[in-house]
Amino acid sequence: MVTKLECPMDMYDRLYKQFPDVKLLGFYQMTEPMLLIRDPELINAILIKDFPYFTDHGFVMDPSTTVMAKSLFFSNGQRWRTMRQKLSPGFTSGKLRDTYLAINECSNQMVSSIVEKLGKTDRLAIRSIISGFSNDVIGMCAFGMQLDSMNNEDSDFRRYSKRIFERSTKQIIVQAVTTIFPLVINLFKIQMFPTEATNF
Repeated sequence: MVTKLECPMDMYDRLYKQFPDVKLLGFYQMTEPMLLIRDPELINAILIKDFPYFTDHGFVMDPSTTVMAKSLFFSNGQRWRTMRQKLSPGFTSGKLRDTYLAINECSNQMVSSIVEKLGKTDRLAIRSIISGFSNDVIGMCAFGMQLDSMNNEDSDFRRYSKRIFERSTKQIIVQAVTTIFPLVINLFKIQMFPTEATNF
């Protein structure tokens, strides 16, 4: 995985298939012990009844180094519990239902964009289309903004979101160091994401 010769999802799939008769299995990802659950009943218990007990997600980021470390995705322990309790009311079935119209509008824009592009060429950049659609949905549902990212690839929102997910050599090295020596990242306050993108 460090050399990027195997995608993490492929590795998990390989391990999953390698042990068909067990309910769960453990392995090490670099120096971190990991748990892979195979049993549907255990998965159900972890994702519903026992969900509050599974608070650590394998990310160790110092909140003083980047605003991203303060997000729900990168939080662990009590910080994650507290943030989840605060955010949960925003994800009730009624509120999620309200986002349907916004997502549907973004979907219609994506279909129109694809039809328009297919009128000019028989090749499509799927990654770019899905990225634009994702940006439009996030912009509409989270910020109430119509971004039209699929037709405007130069928008600030699109440009900075690309910077967060780009696979530069520096980011690959930082991710590897984070996996192997997470405390080094915090000790030297190394940024996992480009500062200009997180500041945006």
